[in-house]
Amino acid sequence: MDNSNEINALVKLIDDPDELIFKHVKDKLMNLGINIIPHLEKAWSNENLGDVFQHRLESLIHDIQLNNVFKEIGNWILNSKNLLEGVLILNRYKYPNLNQLDIENKINQIVSDVNCKLSDELTPLEKIQVINAILFELYGFKGDKATYHDPENSYFNTVLQKKKGNPLMLSILYIEIAKRTDLPIVGINLPNHFLVGYKDVDYKKSDTVFNRDSHGILFYINPFSKGAILYHDEIDDFLHELKLKQRPKYYAECSNIDIVKRILTNLIYSYSKENNKKLIEELKKINQLFN
Repeated sequence: MDNSNEINALVKLIDDPDELIFKHVKDKLMNLGINIIPHLEKAWSNENLGDVFQHRLESLIHDIQLNNVFKEIGNWILNSKNLLEGVLILNRYKYPNLNQLDIENKINQIVSDVNCKLSDELTPLEKIQVINAILFELYGFKGDKATYHDPENSYFNTVLQKKKGNPLMLSILYIEIAKRTDLPIVGINLPNHFLVGYKDVDYKKSDTVFNRDSHGILFYINPFSKGAILYHDEIDDFLHELKLKQRPKYYAECSNIDIVKRILTNLIYSYSKENNKKLIEELKKINQLFN
């Protein structure tokens, strides 16, 4: 029998009362991978099926999608140059059917409006003021202070849709806009509050003793506070309030892997506040791929 007939035959056995038969069916369907999801979703929409079938099918669909996230994030870690790709792979943990083209189009629309206002004559600060005016005033993006730890604030598609999010997701949007406008904006993995920094393109790393001004960042930007500008002294003060030492990594550019790992950390914390043990366990397993 062809693949479609095989899938249909296996689906009919999902509610078999024999656990061994169900395990065999589940293993076979799992091995067929993500491409069988449309077949399973079609079967799930059949209102005539019983509770056991519905429950097992929902669980099976989720497990197949989770396996796909494991596979894709593992491949991404090996070549993590594309930040948005890694972000959207994690996004598919909750929203497996998200439309990547729609997300790209929304970002590019913002970029188009920013580009209309940018020019080579502007200083770095003036260029940032342009992004801030477009992103926060024209489009109305803002930090979600009311429901700061809502897990939805860590899903990029949701943040684009509701136009508010946590510091990390707003920073990722800021980085993606800047990348498409050729502005050297990078992530700054500051404890408790993610920022972005405007990179000094003429900076040359020194081998001398640590100096907080020697990491090639002209100034810092806080997307959670509508793009407020911060300087090194203010980072010093923030670390002092947290009783943390001035470590080089708090002032310098972080990697795309650091950013995606922090998304996972935020999600695990958010779901822990909801006591969602199943999701926490799954996210921790994804997090182990980075170790």
